Amino acid sequence: MSQPGSASRSQRRSASSLSASSARFDAFALGVSGADNRQPVVIEIGTKLTKVGYAGEFVPRAIVRTELIDGSPTPSHLFDSDMSAEEQYRTLVKFLKQIFFRFPSIFFLNPCTH
Repeated sequence: MSQPGSASRSQRRSASSLSASSARFDAFALGVSGADNRQPVVIEIGTKLTKVGYAGEFVPRAIVRTELIDGSPTPSHLFDSDMSAEEQYRTLVKFLKQIFFRFPSIFFLNPCTH
């Protein structure tokens, strides 16, 4: 026999067992379910020019030289054969940071609103 109020206790328990951590709101689940409608950003790094834009657009949003300007008198090229692999990696990371902060409208705004 059930005691009075036992049904409400079980409902409370089941409602409290649902937490935000059990719901799948991470990036993978949003991408799989289609709830995330942002377009992917495409960065095409060439030997001379780098193009930045959104996937599915015919024209890139920005075209810049593939050079790192870091305060030295001459800009350094990303793919220099004289650099070691570690130096090339550091240069590439600096270049991507430079692009990321130089074109915030590409990375932080919804392309459908432009």
